[in-house]
Amino acid sequence: MRHILIFSLLLTLVCGLSACGKTDNKAVEEKPAFDIAPQRAQLQKAKDLEKKMQEDAENQRKVIELQTNPK
Repeated sequence: MRHILIFSLLLTLVCGLSACGKTDNKAVEEKPAFDIAPQRAQLQKAKDLEKKMQEDAENQRKVIELQTNPK
């Protein structure tokens, strides 16, 4: 009788431990560590602004050059 009791306790313990750590994959969704989309959009805006500023500076340089050296 004692053997049956010990066997059932050990079986319960083994089944309980084997179930530990198992999760339902549908319930747990992996999320990225961080979202880089906003930073990427901000970087693109900064690059566009820098390009526009360079074009404006080039146009201003041309205007100043024409004013100082009329043809």
